[in-house]
Amino acid sequence: MLTSWREGPAPEPVVLRRVRRHLVRDGHEPVLLTHDDTDLQRVDALVVAEAPPGVEAADGPVRFPLAGQIAVGITRGMPVLGLGEGLGLLCGGGFLPGTWRPGEDVPASTVVVVVTRRTAWTSSTEPGEQVALTADGAWAPSDVDLDTLRARDQVVLRSSGGTVVGVCNPDGNVVGVAGLPSGEDGTRGLTTQILAMLDRVPLEGHRI
Repeated sequence: MLTSWREGPAPEPVVLRRVRRHLVRDGHEPVLLTHDDTDLQRVDALVVAEAPPGVEAADGPVRFPLAGQIAVGITRGMPVLGLGEGLGLLCGGGFLPGTWRPGEDVPASTVVVVVTRRTAWTSSTEPGEQVALTADGAWAPSDVDLDTLRARDQVVLRSSGGTVVGVCNPDGNVVGVAGLPSGEDGTRGLTTQILAMLDRVPLEGHRI
């Protein structure tokens, strides 16, 4: 899990705590990585939760020590999931199409529909499966043609109104979702769909 948070006096962000708890429950070994690290520590999959401190993930390519290793891992087929800022970081790095717009929220009551199961993170879902999504920011096509993405089966999740909230790379191993925990007490946590993605990834007992 890639984050800017380090073990210490500062409380662990809700997104990390919930993902880590979920991975442990399912028999995986969570590995906490920060943007200052230089080694991916042989993880089998990566959840990108945050951009480096002080960086707007929507600003474009971001240089940090692990970027090169992540690029190599993606080329080799490593499953990567970007959440919120993580989606922006992957878009800015050219790993995903489009861009992330922080602050442009999809309403919490939005119904999200799974569009494709052709990804490492949705391979066990069914197209048309519906779940609720709480978003932190929004995905936008930017300079990419949305019809082209649809034709290439790169739209992963959309709202019932047709808004795209999740996309993937051409190979389907990198997925980005405009979803993060929300609410002051964090009780709404990760979206049902993202938890389901983590549940269904065929990586039992792996390092994530």
